[in-house]
Formats: sequence, C-alpha cells, structure tokens
Amino acid sequence: MPYPLKVLLTLETLQKPKPKLTVKPERTVFRGETVTLTCEIETREDTEWTYSWFKNNEEVQSDEQPNEYTFKATSGDSAAFTCRGTRTKHPITTEPSNPVSLSVSGEFLFKMKCNNKVQDLMQ
Repeated sequence: MPYPLKVLLTLETLQKPKPKLTVKPERTVFRGETVTLTCEIETREDTEWTYSWFKNNEEVQSDEQPNEYTFKATSGDSAAFTCRGTRTKHPITTEPSNPVSLSVSGEFLFKMKCNNKVQDLMQ
C-alpha cells in the first residue's frame, strides 16, 4: 500500500510597495525658488529603481538624480505631485505615492531701506 504524499504549499502575495514623496521646502514657495521632490521606496531587498513623476496626474520629466526631481517654481506649478518607481530587475511598478500639494505664490519681494529710501528688490 503506497504512503499518502502530503504537500504543503504556501503562497505569499506580495503587495506593491508604496513610495513616500517629500517636498523641500515644506511651505508655500515663491516663483523662481528651487523645489526638490524626493521619492523614497522602502523594500526588504537592495533594489534599483527608475522613477516617474506626475503633476496633476500628467507625467513630467526629470533630468536629475534618480529619486529626485528638482525645478524652479512657476505659477503653473501650484499642483498635486506624485511619484512611482519601477524596479529595473524583474520589473514591477509601485503604487503611486500619496499626493503632495505645492502652492506657488508671486515673486518674493525684499524691501530695503537705503539712505532713507525704501527700494523693492526682486529675488
């Protein structure tokens, strides 16, 4: 009589990682100021990623470091930004990050008093 064969099969479903998006500076920015978005993906293994950046759900390009997108703010940059990562080996795309809202205000204006005269200086 043959012995019964027992097989234990464990399936593990892997959730797609969700990146964390941060913005610097962490306040309302003025037109012409430099803004840096950073997309961080935490995984258990050492993985290389490529990054995609979105402004109001439209993809934008980045020529910066892989997980950073840096630009000079314009009034058109008052928007919601998100990022996604794609693993380079065994490709998988992450969930989109939670959106980060950027608020861009008019030019920053310095007032300087010189010889009892107030002068406006644009940054």
